[in-house]
Order: sequence, then structure tokens, then C-alpha cells
Amino acid sequence: MKKEGTGPGARGYQGIVYAITFARELRRRGVTCSQRELYYNYKGDGESPWRSQAECNESIADAAAIFGRPRFALGFTTAPRGMVAGLVSWRGAGKRDWTSARGTARHVDHGWLTDGARQLRSEARCVIVVEKEGVFQRLVEDNFYDDAYPCVLVTAMGVPDLATRAFVHRLRATLGLPVYGLVDWNSWGVGVLLTYKLGSARLGVESHRYTVDVAWLGLRASQIDRFDVPDVCMQPLTDRDKKRGEGIMAHPWVAGRRDWLDEIQAQLDKDFKCELEAMALAPPRERGRGKLSFQNLSHFVEEAIVARDWLE
Repeated sequence: MKKEGTGPGARGYQGIVYAITFARELRRRGVTCSQRELYYNYKGDGESPWRSQAECNESIADAAAIFGRPRFALGFTTAPRGMVAGLVSWRGAGKRDWTSARGTARHVDHGWLTDGARQLRSEARCVIVVEKEGVFQRLVEDNFYDDAYPCVLVTAMGVPDLATRAFVHRLRATLGLPVYGLVDWNSWGVGVLLTYKLGSARLGVESHRYTVDVAWLGLRASQIDRFDVPDVCMQPLTDRDKKRGEGIMAHPWVAGRRDWLDEIQAQLDKDFKCELEAMALAPPRERGRGKLSFQNLSHFVEEAIVARDWLE
């Protein structure tokens, strides 16, 4: 089996053997460890088969693929990055008290990967996955889910980790809530949406386990034009941005969606990108209702949902 980061050489196979051996000991003891802990476990004695954390992670992914099981089933975890706020509560099996995300943001923990008996309840009408923590915090501070639109707000602060994807998948599967994505207008934002929607190829057996049908709510070219976002907010595309965009357009799923293709092509044609925070500078005649300019972002999101302004 050949995977990027390991290869067919002795070092790659040795890393897989180390990962499997360590997983066996974790299972025997009934404990877990993080991928970072595994990397440092062998680093100090000079016998480590890994030159970097990335190589260690690839060995774990290979081990999981060999057994046809996700990483957490072997005892390996990753640091949770996800946060949730809004109209949702949950409780574990046998628990009486509910944990609420209303009024305060909560961490999305690994229990969403392992505790299938967790119960959920919600009065929300949708889930909004947000690429960036800053935008997530703005919506939380604006009390968006109570004052604007009843929802659950989720962020993984970039590309979603497995626990966050599992949580969003559970919200969709259990409560039937539609999921909307809010990302920067660039190829990296599109990549975040596609990870929720299609999974991550580098995770192997885990790739499609927690996919969810997320709609592209924003940010998009038509919205930037319609709300007259100032030119000063636009940033030129880098060569890396362009290469990433071209790669996404070549993806089989994207290649079959004309509206997604047109959106990414518009980025390449205009040769610029735009961050979500720029919506705060849209002219107040469009929205704002006399509030501080940065609160325009909440109004933009609310209007997009009400107008059903998204791409499936």
C-alpha cells in the first residue's frame, strides 16, 4: 500500500508496524492517545520511524485502512477544534442533565465519534457551518440564533476535523436540519465546503463516514457584486490560489455542477479573492439598521437564508 508521506520504503512500513503495535497496547489497556503523543513517544529514544508529525499521521491512516476501521477505533485521537453555539442541547446515555450551546459556545468533543447513544434536541431551522472562528464569534456575539434566525452555528476553524464532521452529520441525520456553509470567497473556502460534503481523501476508510449535504450559502461572486463590497477589500490571487482553484474544478463532483464551476471560474477570471469580514463594509443603504458596521455580517447571512440564496 502506497500513501503520500510514507511510500513503499522500509521507513514507511516500519512506521505502520509501530502504529499497529502501539494501537494493540492501547486497546489492551482500554485507553486512547493523541497522534501527537504517539509521535513523541518514540522521538526521545532515537528509534522513531517518523521524521515528522505528518509521517506519523500517515502511518496511523495506513494502519486504520489495513484493518478497515477509523483511527479512533484503534485508540488514536486528534485535538478537537470544533465549536458550537445556538439552539441545540445534548446528553449522553444514562445522563439526566442536558448540555446546552445556547448563550455560550461549547467545544465539539470526541464523544461525537464514539458515543452513538447521545441524544439531541433543538428548536433550530438549520445548521450553519462557518469556516473562520472570527466570523463564528461575530455571529455568536450578535446573538444571531435568537435575534436573526433560529439555527445552530458550528466552526472547525478551517478544514473540519473528524469530530466536527461527525457532529454536523449527527445534527443532519437525527434532526433533519439543512446545513449551509459560510466560507471566504476563495478556493480554500470551497475546499472546506467539499470536505464536509465529500470527505477527505487522505483519511481513507474514514473519508465518507460523516459526509453531509451542505449548501454553499456564501460568500459568492453575485453577493459581492450585489452588496457593492469596496474594491479595497479584494486581494489578488496567488499562484497557489490559482492552482488550488484549477484542481478543485477538475474534481469529478465539481466538474458535474455547472453553478459551482461558474463560481470558481469567476474567481480565476476576476483574479481576486474576498474574505467574509468584508461584508461588514458593504454600504449601509443595503442593510445595517443603524447598528455598528461589523454587524452587517449578520444581516447578510440572515438575508441570504431568507432569500434561499445558496448553491446546492
